[in-house]
Amino acid sequence: MSQSLRFAVGALAAVGAICAALPAAEASPAAGACLRINNIQNSKMDGPRTLYVRADGGRTYRIEFAADCNTAAAYSLVLHPVNNDNQICSPIELNVRVRDTGEFCEPRTLSRLTPEEAAALPAKVRP
Repeated sequence: MSQSLRFAVGALAAVGAICAALPAAEASPAAGACLRINNIQNSKMDGPRTLYVRADGGRTYRIEFAADCNTAAAYSLVLHPVNNDNQICSPIELNVRVRDTGEFCEPRTLSRLTPEEAAALPAKVRP
């Protein structure tokens, strides 16, 4: 076996061991946290780091950004799936930009609110 082939096999084994050591919860999205981009009905910002979205038959989702999305309150947001798939189950699968300024807002979390949590939102941020 050549030296480069042995190196490749060793590297592959190391990657496999690392993947096996990762917790299973990190590999799969939270149950019910997936939303379909083409089913978005409305959205509202709650400060510079939180976006609430109503989609999929009235379900409410919270998207939190890693940093302030400063111009999102004044302009429209464009939500686009990274892989052109309609379903988003993880924040890493979503690109968010402010339409008029081009500002990139990096999603950090995506979660689906319970009906009770959605009903408890203040009217001004309820999508």
